[in-house]
Amino acid sequence: MKQSIGIGISDFKKLREGNYYLIDKTLFIKEIIHGGEVILCTRPRRFGKTLTLSMVKYFFDTTQDNHHIFEGLAIKQEADYEKYAGKYPVIFVSLKGIKENTWAAAYQNYKFIMAEMCRQHLYLLESKKTTKRQKELLAKMEKGSASEFDYSHAIRILSEMLYQHHNQKVVILIDEYDSPIYSAYLNKYYQESMNFLRALMESALKDNPYLEKGVVTGILRIVKESLFSGLNNPQISSILTTDKLSDKMGFTEAETFKMLADYGLSDEKEAVKYWYDGYLFGKFPIYNPWSILHFVHDEEHKFQPYWVNTSDNVLLRRLLLTGNSNLKEEINDLIEGKKLARPLAEEVTFSNLDNDQDVVFSLLLSAGYLKAKRLPQTDIRYESEFEISVPNQEVVTSYKKTIRHWLFEDLNLKNNDYEKMLQYLMQGEYEPFEMFFERFFEQSVSSHDTKEGQTEVFYHALFLGMVAQLGNLYIIKSNAEAGYGRYDICMIPKKNSRYQKGILIEIKLARNENAYLTALESAEKQMNTHKYQAELEAHGITEVFKLCIAAKGKQFQMKEIS
Repeated sequence: MKQSIGIGISDFKKLREGNYYLIDKTLFIKEIIHGGEVILCTRPRRFGKTLTLSMVKYFFDTTQDNHHIFEGLAIKQEADYEKYAGKYPVIFVSLKGIKENTWAAAYQNYKFIMAEMCRQHLYLLESKKTTKRQKELLAKMEKGSASEFDYSHAIRILSEMLYQHHNQKVVILIDEYDSPIYSAYLNKYYQESMNFLRALMESALKDNPYLEKGVVTGILRIVKESLFSGLNNPQISSILTTDKLSDKMGFTEAETFKMLADYGLSDEKEAVKYWYDGYLFGKFPIYNPWSILHFVHDEEHKFQPYWVNTSDNVLLRRLLLTGNSNLKEEINDLIEGKKLARPLAEEVTFSNLDNDQDVVFSLLLSAGYLKAKRLPQTDIRYESEFEISVPNQEVVTSYKKTIRHWLFEDLNLKNNDYEKMLQYLMQGEYEPFEMFFERFFEQSVSSHDTKEGQTEVFYHALFLGMVAQLGNLYIIKSNAEAGYGRYDICMIPKKNSRYQKGILIEIKLARNENAYLTALESAEKQMNTHKYQAELEAHGITEVFKLCIAAKGKQFQMKEIS
């Protein structure tokens, strides 16, 4: 019997005791044991960070017996297993839920999280090894009545009490440390949040005599805000670093193909690779685990975007909307499958987000929207460059449906936007072309131009005028015979053109407000029945963008047909 797939389960113990399907990543623990005192591990959302920290927690936790959940797993075979398993008190804090609009609301959430953390260790109130003052402070923090200073040092205070009670140093795990920073930056309470978070992180991880190991996860490595600059040489594991943690989050190809085989889906390997592979963590090709789990779990095993809507992308949206024209052009090039060479920073400084284009690409990479391959460094005076590209079809779909929409919403057609509209026509990109054309039409055309009896003639002339400047790239024909009829407009790519899609445009009059659909169906039928693309095929053009337009006065509807 096939094991169930634990969609959305991030508690390792629940996953194991529920006998859910598991890809064994327990050797992550080995690298924690033998790694640095503090490790920062950055990965995109839904790549297993919370589940991994949960696994680490259950391994080290000295307050309960968890040996059974590691039976049969790789870490149990390691020589150091008995030396470390169940030997340390653990503090586990997740900051992923702090997304408030004001500092006052965010602080209340911080207090709630710190109180919940204290609640997990209330047995310390009965300890004979802790002081009366410590117990009073722990009780106040748990009840929500402590001071802001106390809450900003809560992890450090609790680690001291745990050390005194257990006579053993503490493992501190902090999940999604950067989540509060996004909301603080977007909602303009950045400094207040950073002051609190800096005190929390430094007191817990810098020169804490009660610390055995610290593991911090997030999406970005945020610098120049003193969150990590004061720590004692933390070990960094990011998408761009090559280390022993590189393959410990996300699924390798071997792990993915084994899972497909376990569920009788081996015939789908190539399609799965096309849709969900393409990430590169260090030197390891990585598949998106969230998408693989959903694909296998889906009864119909549909190839569709499972991952792209799982995270809050307000910051990314803002940066793309406010970015300059070069940024938008390069994003479009990436969507079209091109590769760009760019310097990328493993570290992101929020103060530079609005004016440093390369920081935007670093953010896209960290968020999981780009793949980066390090290029050879030709001069030691310059930072390394990376070849960046879109990793897979799932992300391409995300760009087309989401990010491209962000780029062009609320955008007036001016400057070079007219050229962009034509570019989307030439690329056969229906949705952005329609959006640009609609705005162009609203701003440029008078209702007097489209009076009754001249609608089709006007639209025909309008499109001919629009594409006239493309004569160096296309042979442009109008009202010519093709197949068994006459098309309105046909654009045949020239041999020297970088655009290789042929374009057919058919325009029909909608005689009343309810006739748009009928007119579009008539245009589609005429285009296909009369075999208008015969002329394009005669020129060796097999890929055709077919556009039907139904119009009445200044109102129109468009449809792309196959």
